Amino acid sequence: TYIYKYLDTIQDERFKEKSGLLNKDVYVISKDDEKKALDRLVSRDLLNEHLLSDTERLGYVEEEVNKKLFYLSGVSRLTGEPISVLDISPSGTGKSFGMSRIMELSPPDGLLSYSRLTPKALYYKAEEDLQQRVLYVEELVGMEESLESVRMLLSSGELSTSVVEKDARTGTLKTVERRIKVNMPLISGGTRDIFDEETLSRFVLTYNNINEDHLKEILKALSFKYSLKGESLALQRDRILKKHRDMQMCFD
Repeated sequence: TYIYKYLDTIQDERFKEKSGLLNKDVYVISKDDEKKALDRLVSRDLLNEHLLSDTERLGYVEEEVNKKLFYLSGVSRLTGEPISVLDISPSGTGKSFGMSRIMELSPPDGLLSYSRLTPKALYYKAEEDLQQRVLYVEELVGMEESLESVRMLLSSGELSTSVVEKDARTGTLKTVERRIKVNMPLISGGTRDIFDEETLSRFVLTYNNINEDHLKEILKALSFKYSLKGESLALQRDRILKKHRDMQMCFD
C-alpha cells in the first residue's frame, strides 16, 4: 500500500514538473486574452474550424471524427457528465500520437496524464485533485490489474477501498475506509482483445483509419514536418496550445 502511494506521488510530481506546474499553480489568462478567446468562439466554429486546422498544423492529419471525439471527451470534464473514450486500434497506428495532440490542447492543470496506471493509484489522490480533470492513460495494455478501479470510476463516479494504516497517535494499526468522489472522463487506448465486454461497455469506442491512403497522408505529414516550411510552422506550436487553452478556460 505504501509503495503504491509513494510511486503515484512521484509520478504525479514528475508530470507537474514537466508541465511547469507547482502544487498550487493553476492556468490563468488575462482579461485581454479572455476577450480574444471569447471572440474566437463566437466568430468561428470551434470543432470544424479551429480544432481541425490547428491539429493539422500540429502534425495530426485527417481523423476528423476522432479529433472531435477526443476533444469533446476532454472538455466533458467541465460538464459533470464525463464522456470516456477508448481507442481500440491495432498497435502502431498512431493512437498515442493522436490522443496526446488533443490532450495538450487542455490547460495543464485540467489534465492527469500517465503512461501507466497502478492498481491503487487513484485511491490516494485528494478528492479535489480529481475534479474537473481528464484522466489520460497512454495505454491500458498490460494494466489488466487496474481495470477494476477503472470500471468503478466510470460506473459509479466513486472509488472506495479499505486500507490498514498506523494511527499517528497510538501507533496501533487500524482499518480505514476511503471513499473518493471522481467525476472525470478517461481517455486511453489498447487493442480490443485485452478487454472484456464489461469494461468496453463503459467507453465510447473508436479506432483509427488504417487504409493505405491514410498511411500515405501520415508519411506526407512527417516529410513536411522536417522540411524548412514545416520547421517554421513548428514555431507556432506554443501559440496554438495557448489559443486552445484560453478558449477552454472560457467554458467554466
